[in-house]
Amino acid sequence: MVHEGMYSYSMITRSVDVCRRKALAMALLPVTALLLSAGVCADDDKELETVRIAVQDRSALTLLHWAEARGDFAAESLQPELSIVDPGSIDAVADGNIDLIAGSADTLLQAAEQGLNLRGALILAWSLEADAILGSSEVADVLALRGSKIAIVDGGSAGSSEVLLSNALQQRGLNRSRVTVKYMDEQQATLGIQNREIGAVVAGEPALGRIERALAETDGVLPRLVEPSRNPGMLADVLMGKERWLRRNKETAKRVIRVWDRVVLAHRRDPAAAAQGTAELLAVEPLQAQAILGRSRLFDTEDNIEALRGQYQKAFAAMSLVLQRRDKVTARGVPSSNRFFDLAPLRQVVRGR
Repeated sequence: MVHEGMYSYSMITRSVDVCRRKALAMALLPVTALLLSAGVCADDDKELETVRIAVQDRSALTLLHWAEARGDFAAESLQPELSIVDPGSIDAVADGNIDLIAGSADTLLQAAEQGLNLRGALILAWSLEADAILGSSEVADVLALRGSKIAIVDGGSAGSSEVLLSNALQQRGLNRSRVTVKYMDEQQATLGIQNREIGAVVAGEPALGRIERALAETDGVLPRLVEPSRNPGMLADVLMGKERWLRRNKETAKRVIRVWDRVVLAHRRDPAAAAQGTAELLAVEPLQAQAILGRSRLFDTEDNIEALRGQYQKAFAAMSLVLQRRDKVTARGVPSSNRFFDLAPLRQVVRGR
């Protein structure tokens, strides 16, 4: 979903020559960041491979657009076609219109339910404060939501917002049937809180911040009842592709992994430049963009190897169990991330291959 105020140019697909991307980077970045992408235009005559990536509307994933502007894709001989889709969406991959998805990890489970062999190739980020359950002025605790209407913004039947809400209800022993869940857009959710028609809103950045700012003008600062920092890794964003595509396009997957590694390291060196490069896409000022990006933990390749030694497997299993309980599914076992990840490209990148 493309929100008003976001980039208006080529939001669905963009095919811009390398030097124009570098020119855009020069407009966005300070000299220190430009040094990271120096020399990209030296290989202008080299044919770039097109890679189609559906990017779910999640704040940390705006760095992929910054990576394009910086020339990180071009440095890996790739020409990206980035499309923004709703959180939890798998329509593009189901239709065969994209190669990879960057989005919430629960998408892997949703795809499996629909018979799609989608596999994760890399942990991109996990949310710490970039998602939240925002209570109305009358609601100070999750238990106070009993009998209330709760709005999920842009969540569909899956998505990180659904995981966050279901986990919060389960941890407080509140049966799902004791609340009414409605899927709303940002404006509907904001009006619902203002009119006292709903008790809480569940959303992720950048939508979450826009709702909070709108409500601050009428209701003041509202409490965040739950944030994913209480369960690190349960709300993770990953790079995903069909099992067959990843197997047949291992070199391309490796290059996309290296692109993400480049842009994460660039963000760490200069958070202000990253904020400047993502602010318009997030529809906020650069200082706000910097704060938003800081609400997620970004993972480079070394972080991936460390997390995939066991910490993330536990978080993925916890997420899977939350969704099983939500759907009242009785299964012999809880789905493991080992089943849903193809780590061969990542391991080769880490080994320098």
